[in-house]
Amino acid sequence: KKNQSYNRDTVFSVKEEYDTYVVGSDMLWALDMTDGDYSYFLDFVPDEKRKFSYATSIGKREWNEEEKKRISALLNRFYAISVREKTTVDRLSPLVDKECHVVCDPTMLIGAEEWMPYVGKRLFKKDYVLVYFDTDDGKCISDAQQYAKKNGKELLFISQMPSFLSKVRTVFPYMVEDFLSLIYYADTVFTASYHGMLYGLYFHKKLIYYNRQPAYRMQTVADRLNVGCLEGHGVDFDNLPQIDYQDVDARMAKYREESIAYINDALK
Repeated sequence: KKNQSYNRDTVFSVKEEYDTYVVGSDMLWALDMTDGDYSYFLDFVPDEKRKFSYATSIGKREWNEEEKKRISALLNRFYAISVREKTTVDRLSPLVDKECHVVCDPTMLIGAEEWMPYVGKRLFKKDYVLVYFDTDDGKCISDAQQYAKKNGKELLFISQMPSFLSKVRTVFPYMVEDFLSLIYYADTVFTASYHGMLYGLYFHKKLIYYNRQPAYRMQTVADRLNVGCLEGHGVDFDNLPQIDYQDVDARMAKYREESIAYINDALK
């Protein structure tokens, strides 16, 4: 129902209200992250109702044999299954009796021009290098700090907590518009975030990404869009890789087209 939220105890009340149910995206099949909630496998939906997933991920932890048996039974009731990563297909394929599709992240279902109305005003007048998420070893922000200093740019770090590093200004956007603005107006984006990588590509930024765990999310995008040369552990910061964004956009458009075709088929 409109404006109605549900929990594990109340979600069963909607089992007859709709003809089709979709689950996605993100780590909804990572039982360690959902506290073992099988609602995300649509266990509350009757067999005769159409069910499909869109760009769902399963996380790093392997399911045990009991979990696999239960998940297999639930997913085999789905009309169609799609995930965000090829490695997830490899893990699901032995458990299900249908093809598993790899589709683009939901944010990629619309083009950059459709995101532009949500980009807020420029927040900082100076040219700046933006960091969104750091690596566990601090390499992402450390590399960004050196790059910003060498190129005479201010360094901004999206974080709720002040940085222990000197000359690193922390910012925290409370609105989508401000978050998108920080990426859109950045001179260069350094990120260990999957979505930081995606929005950097949407907005054609100079971009360095750091593939942290679970590594397969970024790797799937990098392979599909041919941007693996931007991975920060192998970049020469004096000669940043030049990306052919015309090619990236064409690859992205094809990925989007295939993903929308999957949704249209699942909704028939």
